[in-house]
Amino acid sequence: MEACVQGTCRRIGGGDPGQSDGDGWVKPDDPECNNADCSAKNLPNQGRDVDGDQWGRCCDCDDLDPKVNPDGHEVVYNCKDDDCSPDTRDDDLDNDGYGSNGRACNPGDDCDDRKPHVHPGAEEVCDGLDNDCNGSIDPPGSCPDGGVDGGDVPASCPSMAGHYIITSHCLNIDDGEADIVQQGCSVNFLIGGVQCTGTIDAALNFYVNCGIQFACQAKAKLTGSFTIECSANCTFDLMRSDQGAQCAYHNDPTCTSVGKICGITFQQGNPTNTCITPNPQGRQPGYFCSPNASIECVNSLCINNQYCGAICTDPMHCQVFPGTTCQDVMYSDGTSSGTIKVCVPDNQGETYCRRTPECSSARVCSYRQLDNAVITVCRPPNSGGALGGTACTQASQCENNMCVCGDRLCSTGTGSCADVCASGQDCIQCNMCGSVTIPDLQGQNRAVPACISDPSACCRDADCPYMKSCQIFIAPSGLELATQCDSAGNAEQPNTGVSCINHSQCYSAFCAFYPSYCVGCCISDADCPTFDQSPEKTCTRNDECDLGYLCLTSGKCQRKFECYTQIFLLGYTSGGVEITDTAQVCHPRRQNCSLNSDCRTGEVCTLYTNKTATSSVYQCEVGGPGSAELGADCASNPDICRGRLCITSTYGSGQQVSYCSQPCMVATDCGDPLEWSCVMMQVPLRDGYISFMPVCAKR
Repeated sequence: MEACVQGTCRRIGGGDPGQSDGDGWVKPDDPECNNADCSAKNLPNQGRDVDGDQWGRCCDCDDLDPKVNPDGHEVVYNCKDDDCSPDTRDDDLDNDGYGSNGRACNPGDDCDDRKPHVHPGAEEVCDGLDNDCNGSIDPPGSCPDGGVDGGDVPASCPSMAGHYIITSHCLNIDDGEADIVQQGCSVNFLIGGVQCTGTIDAALNFYVNCGIQFACQAKAKLTGSFTIECSANCTFDLMRSDQGAQCAYHNDPTCTSVGKICGITFQQGNPTNTCITPNPQGRQPGYFCSPNASIECVNSLCINNQYCGAICTDPMHCQVFPGTTCQDVMYSDGTSSGTIKVCVPDNQGETYCRRTPECSSARVCSYRQLDNAVITVCRPPNSGGALGGTACTQASQCENNMCVCGDRLCSTGTGSCADVCASGQDCIQCNMCGSVTIPDLQGQNRAVPACISDPSACCRDADCPYMKSCQIFIAPSGLELATQCDSAGNAEQPNTGVSCINHSQCYSAFCAFYPSYCVGCCISDADCPTFDQSPEKTCTRNDECDLGYLCLTSGKCQRKFECYTQIFLLGYTSGGVEITDTAQVCHPRRQNCSLNSDCRTGEVCTLYTNKTATSSVYQCEVGGPGSAELGADCASNPDICRGRLCITSTYGSGQQVSYCSQPCMVATDCGDPLEWSCVMMQVPLRDGYISFMPVCAKR
């Protein structure tokens, strides 16, 4: 007897003990199977044919499914050996040792199973791909964006202004000194009589043009030296020479009185506590950092790509950073190294957090009980633990170990897994950012910010009384969304996913997106519908289905809706910064793509987000509602673009031009390389996340 265990046929009683070919299938315990001839169908010694596919069960590895037999077509990632051949790959198609994250059971971590240089742990290079599958395409700032801003995100830039010693490794340009002058994010200086102008961004990406010959860039540093690269044969080393006063600890008044903080500079090769210019976008001491991922520290002191250190010379200096102690650590600025004293987390890797996006990708924001405090820190997730909002009865059932009943950790009864939060934007709908009472190690109750149930909100239509639906509104503050049960539209019952023209046609009173459909609230995929194509149609490929439908693992053309986190623009601050929040709604599953040519006729490859709104993706969808193609002017109406991708390029003269764009991998995907380039566009996502996506940009 066999059973399907984690996608593999396993003998659970009886069976043929002599079968050991490693294909995960054991032939039935029938005597004739020991000499079965599987060279063709309908041979007499193959045993009984249960599913009627003309292959007896001695040769048919799933004789209850007529689509599975030695003549079958292997459907990848469906966890079935469709052709009964262990040599045909169902997963890890690129043979890089990593299974696909699209596998129906036990999904792997490979975000592109057709490219062997794309998998977790791969080196991230500037090629328009998410090589290491961390959700970001190319290291932020590593690929010049060609002036494509991707969203008018106001910059807050660190100060590079000061006096520098320059060592030249460039023909005909001598060593010297220079004063970098900065206004906003723009910088200018002279190297060997050559005028250089450029920009510095919040991630310390330094782009300059020197004369008419050189387009140069660097990963700048606020302390120590860094190298500007103009070409393989032309680089410049810059070392700041105007060092600040010496200091003893992070917030030493010697520094703070002049708008600086205590950091490290190397003087004659020795690390020295020095007042330095803070990085306004850097994280505070104790938080996770990774300059390689453009996550910097306010004092430019990222220790071992793990945490932001705080200078200390006495244990009391770390009392303002609970859960840390003053210790000696080795520190390198990339050029020099030495031992320094900083406040180090008592538990390795447990950096501070206010929400999970502030942790490394391998951790979640949870809590740690101390003698006189309870702090929120990044900890490894519980294996198999559920996400926030999932029902639970004990801590181990939640990925962050926080199973909350009311406003306390559950001891009895059923509660829900609660995310640590800094605002309501960190919580799923029907939850709000409140506080949970957790005792410290001395038994003193402490309040920990966490997402708790909002009694005035709903999660989905099922939470509402008859003829009322769960609807999304902007909260009175104007800064976040809220859900509540309100009068349903003209539909007599929930009709999420049904095509619509106006809101009144929807039970949810919400008709949106393109092509427009009735949008329903959800907290899991189970709240979203699946529609069969009419008339019902079997399939093996997507192109056998009507547009809007995919060939799913059911073997039928279906339109399957799943629960996605959707970003909504609520407005703008007085400074022009976007105000956004998220809600969970049902969206149709779509086919991923890299280019328009990956999609079916009538579809375009256009920009969406993944299910958690933590990274951008390109997916196929029906083109429109506009008909304008690549290069068309969309300044007055972004909706005219057939691919729904209107971007703005800013050129050296300050001129801004808006036009329809499209995805690309190389410049020739856009047209004439003399007129077009394939550049990375920054895409702001939910709070704490950004993506970089390749788009066609005019030169």
